[in-house]
Amino acid sequence: MSNTKLPKREEWKAPWETDAQGQPVAEADWVIDPAKLADHLYNLLSDKARLQENVATLTGERDEFKTKFKAKEAEGLTDIDKLRQELADAKEQAKTGNELETARYRAAARYGLNDEDADRLRGKTVDEFFEDAEKFAAKYGTKTEVEPESSPPVQRGVRPRAAGDPKGNAPVEEKLDPADIDKLIPM
Repeated sequence: MSNTKLPKREEWKAPWETDAQGQPVAEADWVIDPAKLADHLYNLLSDKARLQENVATLTGERDEFKTKFKAKEAEGLTDIDKLRQELADAKEQAKTGNELETARYRAAARYGLNDEDADRLRGKTVDEFFEDAEKFAAKYGTKTEVEPESSPPVQRGVRPRAAGDPKGNAPVEEKLDPADIDKLIPM
């Protein structure tokens, strides 16, 4: 993989858009060579695999350095200070994990995905979960009715939508006498 910067899409040329010397070819003369295309795709996929390996290696090294740094930092702390730091770290980890899990299901609900599909969403940030949910819904469709971005405000004196009340605006009956119920039932 070269270290050259990739040109903008408008300036970039696909392998079939250039000749062997890299000169542009007229669109009418484009010939997609399956072998050349296969080589191009293979190179892209191998670059991607190598980059993913590099990310995994660097992430591991970063985590190792963080651990070493914390250990070095903790050398000067008393036992109580160490325990306080461990407690703070555990709380932060739990908070982050809960926030991300909540974000996963909020994103799934917003894009109409069911719980099973929500478990397939990936991300390390809230925004990544929403982007993944949007892509998933666009690719595979939704399995549930999409909920609005925010729930409507609760209104006093109005009951929630029910089967016989499509608009959900029927007034709430404060007290209903059993005799009144008998009058409502046709005989």
